[in-house]
Amino acid sequence: MQCSLRIETHRIVGQNIGYYCVVPRIYQSHTRGPILYFVPDEDGYTPTVFFYPEYYRTICVRLFHFNGEAVTNVKPVVIEYEEIQDDEGNIYKVVSKSSLFSSYEEALEYVQAEGTGNQRIVSRYPFISPIPLEAMDGYRKVYTSEQELYDYDIETDEGTIQGTVYDVKIFEYTGD
Repeated sequence: MQCSLRIETHRIVGQNIGYYCVVPRIYQSHTRGPILYFVPDEDGYTPTVFFYPEYYRTICVRLFHFNGEAVTNVKPVVIEYEEIQDDEGNIYKVVSKSSLFSSYEEALEYVQAEGTGNQRIVSRYPFISPIPLEAMDGYRKVYTSEQELYDYDIETDEGTIQGTVYDVKIFEYTGD
């Protein structure tokens, strides 16, 4: 059996900004992400896409972004947000606070202790998991397309994360 995932590039445009966000098409739901929030800044609000832990737990994301390898060094971010309704009835999620944690367990304890339901463990990047992931045994990459969608450089507190996103990856389930 083989599993493949094709990703699409979506353009998200806000006030004086525009950027691309790569998301697996089959995981665009309100429970898995990505979800658009608005982050206050000096000019008003910046639309920002966040990815939830559920997104990183999916098989296709674990294979496509992490090649089925374990992810252990995580520094999760917890956002707190308010839901604001405009005059037309549209509801927007506005970030009121953002906190960086040194471990997933610490972030999870914080969210559970707050208990209001308006906190989420998130990542801004589809390639940086905020949660630890076990290696996926039994999968072997059998193909990566030559066509690159793009290269990325992400600055973090720990340094620069660089990578390339390819158009297609195909994995074979070996059952091992």
